[in-house]
Amino acid sequence: MALESVTNVNDLVKANPTLSDKRHQGDDHIRNIKKALLAGLNGVPGLATALPTSSTISSGNITPSADTNSFLSLVGEAGAVDILDTITHTNLYNGGLLLVKSSTSGYNITLNHGVGSGDELIHQGAHDIILTNTDQYVLYYVDKTNSKNYEIFRSPSLMLPLKETPTSPTTPASGGATLYAYDTGKEITESGTGSTEIGLLDDQGFLLRLTQSTTILTDAAHDMSGYSLPEVSATLLITPTAARIITLPTTKVPKGWELKIHNLASDGSHLTINASGGTEIGIVLGTQSETFYALQNTPTTNAHWGTGKRAESEALSDAAKTLVAGDAKILTMTPSVTRIVTLPTTNVPLGYRVTIWNLASDKLITINSSDATAKMSFQDGFVTLMAKQATPTGVAHWKIVESIGGAKPHFAANLNANQAIGSTSPTKIQCDTEEVDNNANYDSSVNYRFTPTVPGVYDLQIAVLTTGVGSGGDAFVHLYKNGASVKSILLSGRASSSQGSTFPLKDLANGSTDYYEAFIDTSIDNSYTVYAKTSFSGVWLSED
Repeated sequence: MALESVTNVNDLVKANPTLSDKRHQGDDHIRNIKKALLAGLNGVPGLATALPTSSTISSGNITPSADTNSFLSLVGEAGAVDILDTITHTNLYNGGLLLVKSSTSGYNITLNHGVGSGDELIHQGAHDIILTNTDQYVLYYVDKTNSKNYEIFRSPSLMLPLKETPTSPTTPASGGATLYAYDTGKEITESGTGSTEIGLLDDQGFLLRLTQSTTILTDAAHDMSGYSLPEVSATLLITPTAARIITLPTTKVPKGWELKIHNLASDGSHLTINASGGTEIGIVLGTQSETFYALQNTPTTNAHWGTGKRAESEALSDAAKTLVAGDAKILTMTPSVTRIVTLPTTNVPLGYRVTIWNLASDKLITINSSDATAKMSFQDGFVTLMAKQATPTGVAHWKIVESIGGAKPHFAANLNANQAIGSTSPTKIQCDTEEVDNNANYDSSVNYRFTPTVPGVYDLQIAVLTTGVGSGGDAFVHLYKNGASVKSILLSGRASSSQGSTFPLKDLANGSTDYYEAFIDTSIDNSYTVYAKTSFSGVWLSED
């Protein structure tokens, strides 16, 4: 007899029954069809029965019975709050669907994400889901191959939180209500004139976009003093029905951290904003918004907080300064002597930028990395530096992206009078008159050398005119770096009359110890003249 063994629909054989099967075997074939249909329908919500099957949680698990429908109503083990970790696959169809809900309003059933060693629940965003009412549903896809139950839909009221929930959102250290809430089916915008979008949920409650880290607070007082960053969003929205107090956090709050609070109340209910130590910082009236920013690390009193838009620029005092990530992005100083400004490390992300202006025309600012190594020194100009990695500590971790004035050094010097030379050995050309030296890097009185204090590639040029070298003699001009020739050129012509030449060189200077000088020598004559107005010049091109 052609009678197959059937558990699921895919076990049915199209060719059965055959022509040779006996009439009395028909009931066996019908039973197989029923068995397959029941197994299949237990993976299709709504096709088996309109009523959910009650399933009591036992030690974090439920095991649906064979041929049950796919709509399960969860009951806590003690008829109260409970947790579900796994749904056993034994009697389920691979690829089937399960729709679950809570059987009773008034207590919570928590559906844990990723807890268990098999048949566990896997949720979008890796969040736990809390069922609080009987009208909340979660739909799972049964993947027996990988022993997982994957969430594919949830009720709008179970919308993903707008910010990841902290470890204990309902029990902050200093008491107070939960700071993390849910919302559905509406545009979320800042209030007041010139409102700007924060995010948008679709009509099913799914998040379409979120342009800021935003939390919608419940209508209650909120004490955030027990929280630490990043558990607090950068933007908070609340619609109070009475006066409420919001206490700001302290732990891990860096200088410059900003928090924007929107009071959406239209009835005049106001918000009092306190520091974690209890002192009042300010009031946010209904339909108004206010920004609060930390004036120092771990702020605890109202003196540690500022309000309104934080200034983009800050004037530094005439003293050494160690920067932190929360400082203004544009800093100015008028030093009376050479001052050291140390770049920040902690909380500095990749791509962080800071601009430093030196307003003094003849005093230097030396910029150090946090390991106390000098990056550059400059006067009368500005430089913008960018972090090439997070938490930068050395000069190699910072890049010069823009510079003006002394932060982009250039110089030009020439001979004020003819220079007589009485030796065939290389002799330094003593360009003693500066035409320009915007960063005081050229020594025109003692060593006649250029020592750049900003690292980078420089375009250096020497223009020389000589006489008296002698017929048939050669004159060579050399550019010296750190006391050794790095480039030489033969002057044009071989005669006792004047001869001259100009040549450029591009070279990378370290911005600290490297220096450059112009030299000349001849092949046959030990007495010749370098004419006045012979020049030596250079300009910074880029850091690399």
